[in-house]
Amino acid sequence: MSDIIDKGLVYIVEDSIASGALYASQLEQAGFQCKHFTDGYSALVGIKEKMPAVIVQDV
Repeated sequence: MSDIIDKGLVYIVEDSIASGALYASQLEQAGFQCKHFTDGYSALVGIKEKMPAVIVQDV
């Protein structure tokens, strides 16, 4: 796992593609880089590659 946290990176874990795209769009307009994952497993794989500053997930 990467020890370096990208302070401008936000991971969005949301199974709804439309909702994830909406969240990403709003955050990108605010200056953040976003990556959308549709399930927890793929988000965990992403975390191993690069640690985000924040993870936003649905419940």
